[in-house]
Amino acid sequence: MLSNIVAQNTLVELRLDPSRINAAPSRVQMADRTWLVTVASKASSDPDLAEVSISVSEDGGAGAESLLNAFVDTAGPS
Repeated sequence: MLSNIVAQNTLVELRLDPSRINAAPSRVQMADRTWLVTVASKASSDPDLAEVSISVSEDGGAGAESLLNAFVDTAGPS
């Protein structure tokens, strides 16, 4: 459950600042744990949208505990 919250928070941050989509993996502190967050992206059929895949795992753990797929508007305010 906590890894899912970390993934959802990351999605909100990406929607607020799409320039972070291609950032290196990051570490996030939540509930006395360290989480490794990785964001992968690819183009979608709409040039103003990026398809993102957010993977979250406990730092040092094996494999993703949460995987969230979503779209992010990269065009900015209209």
